[in-house]
Parts: sequence; structure tokens; C-alpha cells
Amino acid sequence: PEKSFNKNWLWAISILLVLFSGIYFFQKNYSTKSQSTVVENLDNSIAILPFKNLGSTENQLFSDGLMSQVHSALAIIQELKVISKNSSLLFKDTKKTIPQIANELHVAYILDGTVSQTGKNVLVNVELVKATEDRVIWTKNYNGETKDALAFMNQVAKEIAKELNQKLSNDLSKKIDKIPTENLEAYQTYLRGQELLKTRTKEKMEAGIAEFDKAIVLDPNFADAFASKASAYFILGNFKFMELQESIKLAEKNALDAIRLDANNGTSYAVLAGVYKLQFKWEQAITTYQIALKHSPNDAQINYWYGLALRSIGEFDEAIKFNDKAVELDPLVSIFLVGKIGSYSYAKEFEQAEKAIKSGELIFDKDYMYYYARSTHYLIKKDYETAIKESKKSNSLYDYFKNNTRIAYCEAKLGNKNIALEFLKKTPNVPENYLEFAIIHEGLGDKENTFKYLQMAADKGLMLDYFKITPHFESLHNDKRFDELLKRFGLHDVRVELE
Repeated sequence: PEKSFNKNWLWAISILLVLFSGIYFFQKNYSTKSQSTVVENLDNSIAILPFKNLGSTENQLFSDGLMSQVHSALAIIQELKVISKNSSLLFKDTKKTIPQIANELHVAYILDGTVSQTGKNVLVNVELVKATEDRVIWTKNYNGETKDALAFMNQVAKEIAKELNQKLSNDLSKKIDKIPTENLEAYQTYLRGQELLKTRTKEKMEAGIAEFDKAIVLDPNFADAFASKASAYFILGNFKFMELQESIKLAEKNALDAIRLDANNGTSYAVLAGVYKLQFKWEQAITTYQIALKHSPNDAQINYWYGLALRSIGEFDEAIKFNDKAVELDPLVSIFLVGKIGSYSYAKEFEQAEKAIKSGELIFDKDYMYYYARSTHYLIKKDYETAIKESKKSNSLYDYFKNNTRIAYCEAKLGNKNIALEFLKKTPNVPENYLEFAIIHEGLGDKENTFKYLQMAADKGLMLDYFKITPHFESLHNDKRFDELLKRFGLHDVRVELE
């Protein structure tokens, strides 16, 4: 597979950290309940709505940060279902009632709040509402210095947990008490970086990294800033906004820095797992995703990523569990439904996949990834005409991401070989396109050229992480050359312990 992107000492540290965390979490006192189980008891479900900023607009970021802090504190409680901030933020300034919001998010409780910041002082009011009755069952107020507000939000989280009948161990209570930084300026800078990171545009993500760097200068022990910086580099590489090997090296370094400062930082483990996955180190990737979920069981992104990794190695039933959970935690963000549709489709559970597709029709009808998932579903079903239709719809909604290889492949499968050949003619014959050439040649029924380009890609360290399961290469499964490629990229016999 690919060469290691880091120096030996950095690799050694990563192995030690993962082993240490694994030993720590599998002590006999740790609950062995599987994180793949979606919390079924609705009484243990909550969404934290964006706090209303009653001060000047420049204080909005801090108001959002307080909401984020109580969310982070509650989200580490395994037995709770805590809706992702992504979905909760969609109800900012909404006119919908609490029961309506709770119904859309499938939760029993809603936490709402107001923030009024003046100089060094802040007034915070939070209230917990039982949604079915639209009744406030608990309130708490804080009137004090801004620098102490994060610690107050942790206390809020602990009291809410008590209201929801959660028993907190001493260890968990200490984790909830932890604040990201005591430097308020560093925290504000970090929040600006987080806002920039959400955009997923090259320029703003790079600006976000600059903000994280400023936060780290202000507080060199700010683990979350290192973890977010690692995420930014990882995303830049995956979006082809920077050279992939360089992005992986920087993502890994910053993730390890975050773990060194905070061994409980779930985001950093998830990025590290993603690095291993791109390096086709499947056992390390799976184990590290599991550690990430121990620390961050309610993180929809980590559940989604783990589901994709499980799917890639052919563990479809387990993949479905985690992709289902990602949707439960973040029901109003399309990418998680995309993962769910994909996992059901690859598992050939087409009825469930079509139910998931149906569930997104009204919410994501303008989302290119939703139609990409639909095209994947029909591709796996070998309904090539519909797959083309859905791919073209996806193309029409987003300029950056195009499904032209898939369209050409489906046309070839339908017998329209001239369209596929024209695609090959127009596509540069360079290493980054070798896998696309292999896909098109398989669609044309040209096995020898398919293997030729797969081997050429492999020689460059390039391979689809879902190579083992993709329908594009199903016709090759009985060929020894396919098995050799699986072995070369660690996909032939992945031995992992699933929880």
C-alpha cells in the first residue's frame, strides 16, 4: 500500500497513544455496552437549541460558544441521545414551537437559553422543556464574569443529566467539568476558526487554520484547537484543495498533538483513524474509530465515518448500525442520510434503502449529495438508466462535484459504448485518472484494460477505499488478480474486533 507519510518517531507515538487509550477504555470498570446501539428510550433524548443573544451582534459568537460547550459536555454521556449541533442550529430564530421542533428531531427534551454579555460580565438563563407537554421542568441562571461562563455550562450539563436520570461516575463527572481553555481570547479565536471551517471552501478553511494557530499561540495547551486544525487539513486534502500526502502528514501531526494534550479528544482520534484509512491500514483505522466513539458517542460525524469504514471492509450489518445512528443524531444534514442509503444499498437491503431515500425527498430535494446517493442505489441495482438520471440531477446542483465517470460507465453498460469511448478520449491519461479509466473499461467489458489501469493506479499507491465492494468491479471477483489487489491494499482478510 501507500508509504508512511510521517517520520518513524511520529508513527511510534501514534501507536503508543492508540494502545494506551485502548487499554484505558477496556478496563473492567468501563461499560461494555455497544456504541452502535441507537438510544431507543426517547426519555433519554435531548436537543440543545442555539442560545438567543440578547446583546450586541459582536457577542453572537460567544453565545454560540456557550451552547456548544453544554452540548459537548452532554454529548459524552453514553446513555443519552444528544442531537448534533448541525441539526439544532437549523432552528436558530425559528418560529416553530418546542413540540414541533422536538417532533422533527425525535427528542423528548429541549434545552433553550438566552445570553446577555456586557463587557466582562454575562447573564445566562437556560431552561429545560419537556416537549410533549411544552412545559419548563428546570431552569438555571448565571450572572457573573464571562471568564467563568464555560464552567457554568458544565454545571448545567451535570444538572440536566440528573434531571434525565443519568448517574454520572466520578470519572465521567470529571470529564464534564473540563473546559477547553481558560483563555477567553483564545476561545473566541477558536470559535471564529470553527465558523470558517464549516464553510468547506478552500480560502475560508485556510483562514480557519490561521485562527486556530492564533488560539494555540494564546494557549499552547488548547487541545481542541489542535484537533480542529487537524480536521481542517484532513478536509483540505480530501477535497483536493491541497496535495493529499501533505494534508495527511499535517492532519496526523496535529491530531497527535491534540491527543498528547487531551487523551479524551474524540475528534483527534477520528482524524487519526481517517489517516489510517487513507493509508489502507484497516485494523488501525477500525480500532481508532472505536476509541474515538468511546470519547464522543454522540458525534454524528464520527459515527458516519466509522460506518463508511465498516462498509468498505464488507461489514455491512455493522455499517448500517452506525450510519443509522448518525442519522438519528443529525437528521437534518444530508450527508448522514447519504451514508445510510449507501450502506443499505451495498448490503442489498433495497427496501430499507428506498425507505431512506423516501425520507429525504422533501428535506434534501435541492441537495446534490442526496441525488448522488440515489444514483449509487440504482447503480448497485443495475438500473443504469435511473442511475444516469439521478447522476445528472446531482451534477445540475453543484459545479465542483461531478458524476461524469459514473454516467459514462452506465452508458457503457447500456450498450452506448461510443459515449464511454468519447469520455476516455477527452479524459487525460494521467495517474489521478487511472481508476476512472479502469471503471470505464470494466463498463465496456474490457477486463484486460481494466486490470491494466488498476495495476497502474496501484503502482502509484492509488486505490478506491471501497474497492472491495464497489459494483464497478464485481465482474473481477473470481479473478486471482483481483485478490492480489485486495491483499496489496489490506482488504483481503481484514481482522478486526467489532463491538
